[in-house]
Amino acid sequence: MDIYTDKNPCCKLFSDIEKTKLGFAYFSNSKELIFDPKTKSILFNDVPVMTDIFDYENGVVEIKSSGWYYIQYILNIPSTAQITSIFSLYKDDLLLEGSIINISKKDTKNSMCFSAQTIHKLEKNSKLSIKSTLPLNIKNSLNYENIVSLFILKLM
Repeated sequence: MDIYTDKNPCCKLFSDIEKTKLGFAYFSNSKELIFDPKTKSILFNDVPVMTDIFDYENGVVEIKSSGWYYIQYILNIPSTAQITSIFSLYKDDLLLEGSIINISKKDTKNSMCFSAQTIHKLEKNSKLSIKSTLPLNIKNSLNYENIVSLFILKLM
């Protein structure tokens, strides 16, 4: 019995791994947390080869194939950094419910990791971005590998 329906994707992937790879994208920034002050979108410097499902430009991932998607973003804050901000995942400039991360790391010497994830139905030409809803206030930040990562997986 196949429990997959349009209303309940149940995280079922394509049985052909090559098709699954076409529906997966990983974006990251391996240097420092950079955002566009005009759009407030986090920018990525490690961008995958685009497929017929995804496209990327200036911090915005365009979905080129409608369907259900698993979306996760992770912020890794280095031990030397001090940061206060609120981050959220946006679809077409609308906040995706459950995707807010509130970060306040001041005097601790520990590195910290924050994550938010969702499963969401996206239409063709939807635009995804991670935005800082407050001005970024970062002090003492050194370059840090994968300071921000965005995973997108199209579900069958």
